[in-house]
Amino acid sequence: MIVPRFKFSAGKAEAIRAFESGGAAETSHLSEKTISLAALADGMQVKELLEEAIELSEEAERVEVKAEAALKETEKLLEHHLKDFPNSPLAGEE
Repeated sequence: MIVPRFKFSAGKAEAIRAFESGGAAETSHLSEKTISLAALADGMQVKELLEEAIELSEEAERVEVKAEAALKETEKLLEHHLKDFPNSPLAGEE
């Protein structure tokens, strides 16, 4: 994400002009605006990351439901196979 820095640049230019003219300029308000823009950009990035995390969590839940269904189907098929072939190597030892 690109953070606009035009306010910060304006602050530097103002400070340089003040220094060259021998005066002092109050530029702290420009720095505060830059910090605010950076905080806003970070906040937007956090929002985007949270939205992505929610989407991925929902996708994980969908995959988990599919996996549970597939596992149940596999167990059912294995049970059927073992009835048809009791001496199958898949029978294991009991």
